[in-house]
Amino acid sequence: MKKTIKGIIVLILMVLCVPVFATEYRTSELISVGDTATVDTEMFTYTDFSYSSSVSGETYGRFNFSNITNKVSKKVPVSIDLLLFDSNKKNIGFVTYCSDQDYDGDYAQKKLGIGKSTSFYIDVVSKYFVGSSGPADVAYFAVLDENPYCHVGGYDKYSGLTLEQISSGMVITETKEGKELISFDTDTISQLLSAGLLVIIIGGLVVIGIFVFIGSVLNALHKRMYASTTALAYLPITNIYITVKLAFGKKIASIYIFVYLILYVLSFVSGLGILTTLVSFVSTIAFIIDIIKLITKKYDLFYMEPITTQNVAVGGTFSLKHGTVPVDEEQGGKFVPTQSDEEEIIIDEPETVDLNFQSNNTSSDDGFIETDSGGDSFSFDAADFNTTKHEDSLLDDDVPAPKVEEKREGNTQEGESDLMNLFK
Repeated sequence: MKKTIKGIIVLILMVLCVPVFATEYRTSELISVGDTATVDTEMFTYTDFSYSSSVSGETYGRFNFSNITNKVSKKVPVSIDLLLFDSNKKNIGFVTYCSDQDYDGDYAQKKLGIGKSTSFYIDVVSKYFVGSSGPADVAYFAVLDENPYCHVGGYDKYSGLTLEQISSGMVITETKEGKELISFDTDTISQLLSAGLLVIIIGGLVVIGIFVFIGSVLNALHKRMYASTTALAYLPITNIYITVKLAFGKKIASIYIFVYLILYVLSFVSGLGILTTLVSFVSTIAFIIDIIKLITKKYDLFYMEPITTQNVAVGGTFSLKHGTVPVDEEQGGKFVPTQSDEEEIIIDEPETVDLNFQSNNTSSDDGFIETDSGGDSFSFDAADFNTTKHEDSLLDDDVPAPKVEEKREGNTQEGESDLMNLFK
């Protein structure tokens, strides 16, 4: 009999001494009331915590934490967001806690140091519940997140929703008519932004900016070489074609883009990614050549297709300052200057000499008429310009043509040059 009693006592002691291990859960995962859980987040590790629907002598519930450990590299307040569910797994409350927003609890205004741990508890009072629900109605709970922004309030915004609906970003809002409407949670959006979506957005904007820059450079050169712009310069893949076309010509660009697309597809099938990278290097060199062309204005550099001549007649004689330009077969093999090319076109017009003898001229007694032209004086024998009088003499090889003398610094005091004395 005594051995039986001793055996029972030993068995009881063994049961009491068996340690209770907490089950590890993730955020947004249902935990049954009565289970002891451990949840790890980016900021905290919540170790061995559970929910109790009643506290001795009180009408509220409580979450007891064996330890809460600070994982970040700064001192932070203790915070957490806990979802409460009934037996039907419908939300009946939302516990948003932050010690910075706690003014009357045992942990009010307390912060946790770097790498420090502390035991903790949160009283689940009536303000956290929806409608007539209370602490005894809680059958499941879940850690939504660590409440990184220390927000409190909005205790009924998940009312009646399941954990799956809440995880998808749905909340309950009220319209002016008092009807409930399901919409997306702005807090969830902010959490996504903090979780890396903002980095993705910034990265996307940077990529778009790069494509716009490349397209602008290509179109600037395309306008000068072909007198037109193209939207293909801003799009992926097609901008590679335009890059090679401007550098080497349309035929080479067509061959290049064909080979590029084949290697790009094969890189996913047979792992030829290295060849695709090497081929892509060619387009990089072509883009550098395009920039050089844009700066030096040598548009025929490395261009391997027919080019126009230097002079292009458009209502007169025009001379392109930068030599030859490529022929765009798509535009009939002609280069047509546009308004933007006016600065690169010089109109070759012959200089004219004003022979109006009735202008501000001075005449000498010897029958010469002198005209002033920007500081240099030119003298003409008016009699020699009478074509009727000298018609016969002009046809005679022995008779010289009328001479035009330029007035230089070696003038006499009478205003006549030394060379004019030969005609007296």
